[in-house]
Amino acid sequence: MTVYTKPDCPGCTLTKSILQKAGVDFEVIDLTRNPDAMTYVTKVLGVQTAPVVVADVLDKPIVGFRAAALQGLIGLLGEQPGKLVKPTEVSALTPNDKEREV
Repeated sequence: MTVYTKPDCPGCTLTKSILQKAGVDFEVIDLTRNPDAMTYVTKVLGVQTAPVVVADVLDKPIVGFRAAALQGLIGLLGEQPGKLVKPTEVSALTPNDKEREV
């Protein structure tokens, strides 16, 4: 799984934090430091915002900070042996964190 991010991006920080707390193994790629990744995200995926979460268990990437989508992803990973280090809930979010667009 890959999380494409940008510096000083609150939604990126929240997304990474949720995935880390859930024990999800993922790679972080800073779009500002990787021109090939920027081209992939903007041209191939057609996305102009961050974060972008790409995972083989998803039909399409999660774009922006989407708490419900991340919960769904964690649930999917929990159903697959070896994909999730430890089960968790994403209930620690404050109401202001839920579904915030970056």
